[in-house]
Amino acid sequence: MAASRIAGVIVLLMVIAGLLGYRVYRDKPEAANSLAISSGQARAAQPDNQQKIGQALALLQTGDVVLRTGADMTSYMFAQLNPTDKTFAHCGIVSVEGGMPWVYHSIGGADNPHQTVVREPARRWLAPERVLIFGAIRFQLDSAARQSIAVVARKYYRQHRSFDLDFDLRTDDKLYCAEFVYKAISEAVHQKDFFNITRKMGYAYVSVDNIFLNPRAQFICRIHYK
Repeated sequence: MAASRIAGVIVLLMVIAGLLGYRVYRDKPEAANSLAISSGQARAAQPDNQQKIGQALALLQTGDVVLRTGADMTSYMFAQLNPTDKTFAHCGIVSVEGGMPWVYHSIGGADNPHQTVVREPARRWLAPERVLIFGAIRFQLDSAARQSIAVVARKYYRQHRSFDLDFDLRTDDKLYCAEFVYKAISEAVHQKDFFNITRKMGYAYVSVDNIFLNPRAQFICRIHYK
C-alpha cells in the first residue's frame, strides 16, 4: 500500500510537470521546441562549458557517484522530492573501463525504452545539451571498496534490473535512480545503514540528496553550465 502511495505522489508530480510543459508547447509549439534545442546547443557551444567537461571527466574515478539536473520540467519536479537540498535530480555510479569513465544508472521514460539499468559514456551523461547542473562525489572509502561499488553496479546492469515505477524500497529486482545507488553501495560496503532514508507522510524512500549529503561523501566537482 505504501509503495503504491509513493508511486501516486510521483505520478502526480509527473502529471503536473507534463501539464506545465504541455501548456508551453500548446501555446507556442515551434517556439518551445526551438527554445529547448537552441538553449542546449548554446550551452554546448560555450568554450568554458567544454573546458569544464574535460576537467570533470579527468577527475572521475571508479566508485564515484555522479549527479545531474536536466533542462526539463520533469527533472525539476524530481529534484523537489529532495527534503533538504534540491540541486540534483538524478544520480549514477562511475566505472572507469579501458581508460574511459562510464556511468551506470537507472532511468525510465523515453530516454530508456527498455526500462533497465543503463550504461553510457560519462561524456554523454553530463552533456550540456540536456543538462543544466552536474556534480560528482567521492566517498571516504578505500580503493577496494570503491572498486566493489562498480562491481555491484555492473552486476545490476548485467541482470537487467528494471526501473522501479512503484518506488518501492522493499523490492530489489526493480530500482529507481537513487535506490540503485543506495543499494549498490550498501551491498558493496556490507552496511545497510550507510545512507539515511527520507520519510514523508508515512512514505520511506531514498532521495538523491540522501546520497550526496551523506557525511562520508565529498564533492570533487560541481558544474553549473552557462
